[in-house]
Amino acid sequence: MDKTIPTYQIDGRWRIARANDAFCRTFRCTELSLIGRDVRELLREDWRLDFRAYVARALVGVGDVEATLPLVAPCGERGWFKHHLEPLMENGMLAGYRASIQPKVVALADAPKRWWEWRALAPRLVWDFDAEQLSRAS
Repeated sequence: MDKTIPTYQIDGRWRIARANDAFCRTFRCTELSLIGRDVRELLREDWRLDFRAYVARALVGVGDVEATLPLVAPCGERGWFKHHLEPLMENGMLAGYRASIQPKVVALADAPKRWWEWRALAPRLVWDFDAEQLSRAS
């Protein structure tokens, strides 16, 4: 992984577990000040639901797992960042997520999609159970 790309990692409880030097420079903070913080605290409050929908999309592997989200640095500075999120699996279980970010200039004409706009684009997932599985479940 390129160390010049700002990257952070969150655990299954949405807490920041790791942040590289590039991320800390971007947000003018230290990794120690980020460890254990809820990642949603870095999001602008009105976009937190969008982030939850975004994480859910990454978990089930639906479509493109990139989104443009507004972040608020611990020092109070604000900006738009393009996120690329990937789930981290250990022994077939979700261990957390790794996200890389890139600063982005957002024009009014190019407004980021909100969570409800993604729903129409997502393919429907169908759970395929065989007769034996259905009889055990009932």
